[in-house]
Amino acid sequence: MRNTQKARQKPQSRPRIKVGVSDFGPISKGTVELRPLTVFVGQSNVGKTYLATLIYSLHRILSGFSAPYGDSWFYSYRFYRTRVKPVPTKSDRDQLRSFLDSLKNDDKDVVWSDLPALMSKTLIRQLTSGDLGLREELFRCFDLTELNELISSRSSTREASVSVEVQDKVQTNWSLKFKISPDRVSTSTWIDNLVLAPKGDLHHIYLDRSYWRLRMSERHPDDEARSGKEAFALLMDELLSSMLSSRDYEDTSIHYLPAARSGIMQSHRVIASSLVSRSTRAGVERIKEIPTFSGPLADFMKQLLLFKQSRKPDRALERIAKSLEFETLAGRIIGRSAVPETYPEFVYRPTNSRSDIRLSRASSMVSELAPIVLFLRGVVSANSTVVIEEPEAHLHPAAQAQIATTIGRMVRAGLRVVITTHSDWLLKGISNLVREGIASGQGSDQYEPNAGPQFLHKDEVGVWLFRDGSSGSSIEEIPFDASEGLEPTEYEDVEERLYNQAAHLQNVLEESGLI
Repeated sequence: MRNTQKARQKPQSRPRIKVGVSDFGPISKGTVELRPLTVFVGQSNVGKTYLATLIYSLHRILSGFSAPYGDSWFYSYRFYRTRVKPVPTKSDRDQLRSFLDSLKNDDKDVVWSDLPALMSKTLIRQLTSGDLGLREELFRCFDLTELNELISSRSSTREASVSVEVQDKVQTNWSLKFKISPDRVSTSTWIDNLVLAPKGDLHHIYLDRSYWRLRMSERHPDDEARSGKEAFALLMDELLSSMLSSRDYEDTSIHYLPAARSGIMQSHRVIASSLVSRSTRAGVERIKEIPTFSGPLADFMKQLLLFKQSRKPDRALERIAKSLEFETLAGRIIGRSAVPETYPEFVYRPTNSRSDIRLSRASSMVSELAPIVLFLRGVVSANSTVVIEEPEAHLHPAAQAQIATTIGRMVRAGLRVVITTHSDWLLKGISNLVREGIASGQGSDQYEPNAGPQFLHKDEVGVWLFRDGSSGSSIEEIPFDASEGLEPTEYEDVEERLYNQAAHLQNVLEESGLI
């Protein structure tokens, strides 16, 4: 009996996240909204990987876009202690007392707009006094030698910009804007109704201590020697610390599966052993210039080298991994080590075979899809984000359509998925999943017992076309059409051009009597 209740589940309810750029690499200007499934299509060298890598960078520093500061921001930028401390006025203390009373008496979420003015202003100043770690993350993820490499050569201002906006339904909760110049990254921010602490999660012990700090600062408001200002600063620190620690963060992990996975899977142990052999002082001295990886590629290889099968994998993700092996790979992907301390070796065991095949001798399709199987089985957890470059690489058209189903199942299991693609077959497969999502409301649904539901709601999918132009590429959304699906018009242009060329050659051959 099919589980129709699961198959007809509602679209995922998540904040709306918009990422915009201008003069960023090859992209002149554009904005995308991250949906449960976000797809980047377009010609080569128009910025798809640039934007995917930027999303990876932003996700890492912003705790998965859950707040306009990262997990480590509070510990790096204490509220008052590392900055000039303004002397709190009587009005500031009165506002703070009223705020404490509301925390103790009201059973409601603590939102940004509730904060006393001095506290919110100082927080904004702290947030905008640095770059939240983006500069370092850009250097790491894009393997930069200087920031100038990210700024479009066509930019008149010699400056690139990046924006992040997070909305709850239709209201903007917060937004950040980064300006990237050749020598620095600067930040501006706007915050409205960001939830700092869910209702009832602030313990009274924190509030009692806060009242004590407030009384201490009121007792000596102008006497710095008696720590009046310092007491007020400690109060602000404790309040912010308790609010941030009370937040129930969702899984903020993000994983990047780069292009050319087959080559990496076939050679990762060789690469690792080569790096180790050159890691000594003598080895380094022989290298005039030390080669480096981009951050996403280095993170990907690290996950492979440290891979261990999860003892308690997510059941839904485990089912998806098994169905991908059964339906597409016709075999299993196995990780094994001769001894626990060595790097794992990944092999392929065909169905109904007792022999294992090293990935270096397996087909490129197996090597390309093996990381997806492994990440689902031992790396990725529900509600995290997965970026996959060209999931269709080296796949037969039938397998490309099948990988679309796998991606749909990943979304249904709770993952947020971002992909770049050139595949018309993959887009057709995604279009059919959206059609199935529409039809499911009319009593039709597909449910695979071994892998879970395999459909997509229209609002869960965003397909963004990167279109080349004279001043750089632009980005526009491809709306879903019930008859045309999610196919870019340029694919139709290529198909029409090939058809016309074939018809012309057919006529030439017929007139020449060659056929």
